Amino acid sequence: MDILHKKIRSLTLKQIAYAVATADAGNVSMAARRLNVSQPAISAAIQALEDLFGHRIFTRHPGQGVAPTSFGLTVLAEARTLLAQVESFSSLGDPTAAPRGQVVLCCYRGLAPHILPGLLRHMERRIPGVVVRFLEVDLDEVPARLQQDNADMAITYNLGLDDGLETQTLYAATPYLLCAADHDLALRGAASLQDLQDQPLILLDQPTSAQHMIGLLKGHGVEPRIAARVSDYELQRSLVAHGFGLALTYTVPNTGTSYNGLPLVALPIDNPLPSERVLLVRTVQSRYHPAVAAAHDAVLDWARTERRTQV
Repeated sequence: MDILHKKIRSLTLKQIAYAVATADAGNVSMAARRLNVSQPAISAAIQALEDLFGHRIFTRHPGQGVAPTSFGLTVLAEARTLLAQVESFSSLGDPTAAPRGQVVLCCYRGLAPHILPGLLRHMERRIPGVVVRFLEVDLDEVPARLQQDNADMAITYNLGLDDGLETQTLYAATPYLLCAADHDLALRGAASLQDLQDQPLILLDQPTSAQHMIGLLKGHGVEPRIAARVSDYELQRSLVAHGFGLALTYTVPNTGTSYNGLPLVALPIDNPLPSERVLLVRTVQSRYHPAVAAAHDAVLDWARTERRTQV
């Protein structure tokens, strides 16, 4: 503790801000001009940080400025996060201040390609002062990421979630049956779960997802014949397109081809099935963080704007 205390006492926000400014400018003298301080003050701050860590943060190139070392890139990434959090912290007493800070958004990887790009652009416009980092995870990882504070919010299906998490429905999705374009079912234009009896099934090898799909089939008297378990959604689609089996999915891309270009058909299912909700999830404690609250509202606004009923 004594060593940690000494390190904290020797570390200042000014040093951190000067290092980030230098990285942004690529030059000590330029950073000094932008901050309206002396060049020696910038150099001293960087030297103090390097002495603290025992590693170089920048490589000096005479006449060409500075460039971060590999260690420096790690330091600077953490420094930017810290400065954003300090800015958010300093505005807590001002209810009119625009939200600032960093938010980590966790997204189920099966939904991420369909949701994240447009959502991130929407959040960038709506809350420009909030830096949004994202994580792609399996369904089973979502609760742990939230409970262990590795993420502030998550977007996932209403599957395998722990009690004590706040949820808000973004939209509802119904399952589709994926088959190759030359499969007999593709010519019919629709399918029932009973059509999967004795048919090979390509299953996503994620416990929560797999259990849900198998339970769906068994609940309708269908004993699935699993031909393959895969961890990647695109591999599942490609195997289906090549005729290795069928697949059940809640996510249907706008494109009608697999990753390798073969045609796929997504068939609606005739059975009356309940829709599966896609949720925005967060811990109760996170609602009190201004940046998280602003990001939460921005995601809900995106969902309302998109008026999504199926992705």
